[in-house]
Amino acid sequence: MSVRLHSDNTQVGPHSEGSCQEALWRLYKTHGAPFTDLWKAFTHAERPTHTAYAFYLNWKDLGLPRLAGLVEAYKKFNMEFHYAYDEGWTFHPDTDLAKLEFSSIADLHAHLGGAGTLAEYCEEFYNRNKFVVKTPLRYDATKTNPWPVRYSRYAAPRRVQVVP
Repeated sequence: MSVRLHSDNTQVGPHSEGSCQEALWRLYKTHGAPFTDLWKAFTHAERPTHTAYAFYLNWKDLGLPRLAGLVEAYKKFNMEFHYAYDEGWTFHPDTDLAKLEFSSIADLHAHLGGAGTLAEYCEEFYNRNKFVVKTPLRYDATKTNPWPVRYSRYAAPRRVQVVP
């Protein structure tokens, strides 16, 4: 990244520092959001701002102006979609959505993955459960094939879109 926030166009998405910086700069410079509003969304007491999605939710919850500008900036830098995580899903021989049981990652993707690809969903499932929740995965699990362990409980990614 070149750190020319007025001209860079990082399209990596919400996990990228470059995309986040450029979206916030666009909100500030192009859409005229005052720094005090950005600070309010960052420091909102109800929800820690550890992700770009949490920042968006804080902005929306606080009723700050220029929400459409924030959404436009997120879309421009490939940050329109994010994952929220539903805890307590159990890897089970049979899928039963009412009991939060799934028999394959493809089942979860079909019900929670939104418009994203199965490959994106597998990577998100793997990263969240291996590095954040630290739920056991099979010894040969990878980002492309995140083998869950039978009867273990997992965080299931749910793809959501930012909207004004």
